[in-house]
Amino acid sequence: AAPDPALSVSTMWRILVLSAALSAVAVLAKSPLHSQVPLPLSAARPLPTNIPALRIVGGNEATPGQFPHQVGIWITRKKAQYFCGGSILNANTVITAAHCAVAGDSFEIVFGAHEIRKDTTVTRKTHKKLVHENYQDDGNISNDIALLYFDSPILFTDTIQPIRLPRKNQGSFWNSEVTASGWGLLHTNDETVASVLHFVKSRVVTNFYCKLRYFFNYVRDTNICISGWWAKGTCEGDSGGPLVVYEKDGKPTLVGLTSFGISFGCSVSWPSVFTRVGS
Repeated sequence: AAPDPALSVSTMWRILVLSAALSAVAVLAKSPLHSQVPLPLSAARPLPTNIPALRIVGGNEATPGQFPHQVGIWITRKKAQYFCGGSILNANTVITAAHCAVAGDSFEIVFGAHEIRKDTTVTRKTHKKLVHENYQDDGNISNDIALLYFDSPILFTDTIQPIRLPRKNQGSFWNSEVTASGWGLLHTNDETVASVLHFVKSRVVTNFYCKLRYFFNYVRDTNICISGWWAKGTCEGDSGGPLVVYEKDGKPTLVGLTSFGISFGCSVSWPSVFTRVGS
């Protein structure tokens, strides 16, 4: 996918003015954020309208092994099952969104997968989780980050690798080309996760621009946003998954975790919002 072009100052201001108008319309229509719950796994009925817009939209199918840090997480709570994404931190730890961790009593983590339902994938089951102590989901999502731990360490291979975290004071990554990946829905009206891993490339926008698009009410300094232009972004099922930047050495650095989107839908060219890793 072609990266978003850098914006001139005049173009940015035109977008800001238009965004302000759109924001006013949105407030009048009382369209809030998507509620932060992972994707329910049910092909027997349409998805509820109040689940988050968190799936790969406008992207491409990944090649096997392209994102060795990516994991899929099957989440179970009582008789319900949900799905989220995550990233490998080390041989015993996965990082994901807090709204994914709080949704479950037990977790099955899938490593090294391209086809998420393939029987040959490496898995670990656990109920051990650590949710950020200041996580809030009261309509203003904050500190949406959690860790999952498992006792039996995984062995690293070409398709299973940990991802590095940003260096201290590495900056905001504004206008950097970034990549989001996951098995989330490919179309707004889909009813279950994608069978194979997908990814989308976009550009990081300023937090001021992102806050403007979200009515100065939801986005915090601990978030990082991608543009969403040309209907490229994340939606249901991608929650907790990685946003990475490829640095000069060609290796990825984890800069964000898929967190939330606007309730208009997944293909409305609105910024996708991530928890900023390192904040």
